[in-house]
Amino acid sequence: MKIPHIIIIGSGGAALCAAVEAMAFNVAITLVTKHCYQQAQYIWSSMGGCTWKTHGFNAAIGQGDSVAQHINDTLKGGSYANHPKLAQTLCEGAVDLVDFLQQLGVEFDREANNQLLTRPFGGCGTPRSIFKEDRLGFYIQQMLFKKIKAGVEAGKITLLENLRAIKILKNTNHDITGVRAIKSDTLEYIDLYGDAVILADGGGASMYSPSAASADKSCDGIAMALEAGCNVIDMEFVQFHPTGIASHVPTFDGSLVE
Repeated sequence: MKIPHIIIIGSGGAALCAAVEAMAFNVAITLVTKHCYQQAQYIWSSMGGCTWKTHGFNAAIGQGDSVAQHINDTLKGGSYANHPKLAQTLCEGAVDLVDFLQQLGVEFDREANNQLLTRPFGGCGTPRSIFKEDRLGFYIQQMLFKKIKAGVEAGKITLLENLRAIKILKNTNHDITGVRAIKSDTLEYIDLYGDAVILADGGGASMYSPSAASADKSCDGIAMALEAGCNVIDMEFVQFHPTGIASHVPTFDGSLVE
């Protein structure tokens, strides 16, 4: 029997988690990305996705805290424009995510009694952010890449770098059959065929100026989804780092103030 083939676009936390989860099933996995950002390239101003630069994340794990409080803070922080069901999913899932990351090998900062440390974060009614130093995202990516590397070595994952996905392929019945990508170095087109495609390649804040987002945040996934007939929501909400430099020098315009 033919083994199902999943194509995953991206190499941030969402894409790598999708690949890690998919390895539990009898499927072939192809991970397509412009670049995998490894430890040697880690600086705050480097390219890489939201996961890569995450300081910490909110989860209602502390004494006196609750998922209900987290949901209320989230709705309030979004001026109640949030979709309540999505906010609930986010806040409930954050607690489970702590266990998932610890199983991956992520070691959060802890108190002397071994309880997870929490600290204030924007919009929190109580200290709720768990962290590792000030670069939790780096450690998350590091642990995920270990899993991906093991999957590659085991023959479960094919990792293709230096590819920019540009189009979702369909057959005459409008069934998805794969993706078309372009090689970064040769500009050669390549078609990859599979039974399912997961778009997890981030947003497109680089279309705005100034912006701290690196040039590879070009909204490819959303563009491909729209062209393929998918619906998108909340396109007016684009996240920006609040402390960027406004400069007439293009090199520095939007750069983060550390």
